Amino acid sequence: MSAPEEFFRRVQRAPGAVAPARTAGVAYWRAAWTGRHTLLAAALFAGLIPLSMGLTGWPGDPAILAVLVGFSAVAALVGASYLPARGVRGEASSCAAMPAVLTVVAIVLLGRSAADLGSVLSAALLVVPAVLLRLFGAASCSS
Repeated sequence: MSAPEEFFRRVQRAPGAVAPARTAGVAYWRAAWTGRHTLLAAALFAGLIPLSMGLTGWPGDPAILAVLVGFSAVAALVGASYLPARGVRGEASSCAAMPAVLTVVAIVLLGRSAADLGSVLSAALLVVPAVLLRLFGAASCSS
C-alpha cells in the first residue's frame, strides 16, 4: 500500500460531521418541539374552541362538534409551530406564511356559511395542507 492509502485507512472518520441540519420532517419536529410549543398549542386550542363554536353558531350536532374540535387542535399545532426552537432564530418568508394564511382562511370560512357538516368539514380540510406544509415544507422554503 502507498503512503496516502495507508494514511486514509487509519484516519478516524466522522460521517455525520458534514451532514446538513434537518429543517423539516417528523424527526426535526420531534427534536425541536419543546414544552413551550406544547403550552402555546394548548393555549391556542383553548382559544380556538370557543371561536370556532361561536362562528358556527354553537351547533348541537356531535359530528360537527367533533370536526370543530379536530380543526381547533390541528390549527393550534400549526400556530404553535411558528414558535422558533430554542437557540434558533425565527425567519419570515412568504413560503412560511402560507400555512398561517390557510388556517386564517379556514377560520373565516367557518363563519361564512351555515353550520352543516359539509361546510364545516370543507373549511376544516384547509388545515390539512397547512399542517403538512409546516411539517415538511420548511425545507422547500427559501431563506
